[in-house]
Amino acid sequence: MFIRKDKTGKSASGKPCYTHKLLESYGDKSTQKYRHRTILMLGANYDFPESLWKELCALLEGKLKGTPQPFPASAVLESEAQRLYRLIMDKRGKDVPNGQSGIPLDGYFIGDFEITNVKSIGPEYLAMKGAKELGLSEIFAELGFSKTQCGLFMALIIGRMVNPGNVRSTLGWLKGTSGLGFLLGIDFSPVKAQDLRRACDALLAKKDEIEDRICKNIPNPGDCSPTIVIYDLTKAYYDGRPQHPGIKRLLSYETSFDAPQIGLGVMLDSNGFILKSVVFHEFVSEPKSLDDILEAMKPAPDTLFIMDSSMATEESVSYLKEKGFRYLVVSKDKKCVFEFGLAESLVTPGHREILLYSKLSDDGLENRVYFCTLRSFVKKKAILCRHMGKYEVELKKLNAKWKAKGAKKDLDEANRELAGLRKEFRIVSHHYYVKVLEKQVGEANATRIANGVTFSMKEKEDTKLTHPGVTCLKTNDLSMNAEEVWQTYNEVPKVKRVSRCLEYEPGFLPNFNPKKMRIESSLNVSALAYQCINMILKILRINGVSDSWGTIVDTLSNHKRVTLTIKNELKGTIQITKATEPEEQHIIYYKAANLPIIPK
Repeated sequence: MFIRKDKTGKSASGKPCYTHKLLESYGDKSTQKYRHRTILMLGANYDFPESLWKELCALLEGKLKGTPQPFPASAVLESEAQRLYRLIMDKRGKDVPNGQSGIPLDGYFIGDFEITNVKSIGPEYLAMKGAKELGLSEIFAELGFSKTQCGLFMALIIGRMVNPGNVRSTLGWLKGTSGLGFLLGIDFSPVKAQDLRRACDALLAKKDEIEDRICKNIPNPGDCSPTIVIYDLTKAYYDGRPQHPGIKRLLSYETSFDAPQIGLGVMLDSNGFILKSVVFHEFVSEPKSLDDILEAMKPAPDTLFIMDSSMATEESVSYLKEKGFRYLVVSKDKKCVFEFGLAESLVTPGHREILLYSKLSDDGLENRVYFCTLRSFVKKKAILCRHMGKYEVELKKLNAKWKAKGAKKDLDEANRELAGLRKEFRIVSHHYYVKVLEKQVGEANATRIANGVTFSMKEKEDTKLTHPGVTCLKTNDLSMNAEEVWQTYNEVPKVKRVSRCLEYEPGFLPNFNPKKMRIESSLNVSALAYQCINMILKILRINGVSDSWGTIVDTLSNHKRVTLTIKNELKGTIQITKATEPEEQHIIYYKAANLPIIPK
């Protein structure tokens, strides 16, 4: 057995190109001559030191024959020999005849076996289903990417789905605990971190074409209108010192208040799939980002845009009016109007009764739909009453403290303390008239101090206090009645629940890339991973499984692929590589995803 380096030609720059082969000699009985046959193709970039090839081949030959080594090999030699040994045994395993169901074990003993090469295949197997349903392999091939690049793309996307992290952690996962290489038929051991970074950049270069082709592969059921889109702006925070003009330090609910953040605008359909995404090169607020993504998406003129309250500013609504689009947004008008006598009753599939009341705006260009449920009415009323009770208790405490004998509270300091209390109870404090009582003390009554506090309720109609739990929707599409408006907007919470995994499950938060291109390419990989996750969850929900992606990955992580090696000094070595039997919950997921129970 030996390794040979063959010249295959010259590159575009004129440098010679080589390929490496692992060969063995055998005697040809028909010609009475020795010939060579290829055991394994090692590729053009085989970088193991040539000075160690002879020792490597001797060590590998001993492993294949099952003979013990007289002297222990170095760690470098042992690692490479073990890697080549696994590749050879995998290749030979594919050549086993289909009719052969087992291997006779005469002369072997139970104590002679060992289990090695334990790899996870459960989450990877299911993740490949999402990529297949979206047709990612075909899309990459149509865009002119090579087979090697397609394999790296799949590794990046599935790695982001199963083991979110940066390029180095993905590489360690591929080479360490994951059996993705076995499922894809690719050896990831020679892959380096730089190869994955270049693959990220290649994906980013074709981002728009990939998004457009994925949109064509997304299933569109009859109850899902392609002209309805939901716009959202997601912010990612970073560790370290990222170099990007769109980065700005703002409040982050996941980490410290000064975390550097960047905005990713996404247009979603009513099933939560991304139609278009834009990374903002300059930090923009949520309403101002709408113009950029509309320019990138170029939606149809009859598109209906649905936005939640954070996006539905007067500026955003005016912009949509100017461009001639339809919109359905939550009104930010603080005045609540609800005519219970004119309201219509609607019973949802969840047996919840909703009251709907609609009226045209004064100019007749908008339909305003007010809705509430008895449950939300009671709940919001109880919340407001609880806060009002606490606020009044605190005001009474201040009154008693400032009226106490010998108390001398400076008036300016008292007003500052009262302002802090108003801010703490801002949900109800604007419903009260509060006044600080004062008196003058000291020489010539020159010093003013607080001598108590009085408060009373403001009598205001059509507020959240008189109409708790009422939400107002406004739309310029006058063809929809109140029930259609509510049912259309009801898609937003469903999509928000789905799209929340874009932030927490495919490695969107946090991000560790310092450079501008790396930041954008990482966000692009996370968006592609989210598309696959959403496709899998959609298939599972249709078949009655509603678990989150994180729960699914944790459950499937103990479905492994193992290698069983049985040794005998006289009869040689038998090696069997096989997936473990799936457990009951594994079978539920595989059947719901229409996958064979055991990966082949």
